[in-house]
Amino acid sequence: RIRVPYPFQWGAPSFDAGEAFAMMMASFVALVEAIITLLISTLIAPELNSVTMCF
Repeated sequence: RIRVPYPFQWGAPSFDAGEAFAMMMASFVALVEAIITLLISTLIAPELNSVTMCF
């Protein structure tokens, strides 16, 4: 039997500032890691990255 969920089936949505802050910090760490990886890769192989940066 297929059931269609309805809004607030499991209760009202809740918000926890601590969890939201933890998720923002994890996203920030991933952003910094990606930027540093890009910068280091341009130092290692600049001619390679000039081609791949176009995409």
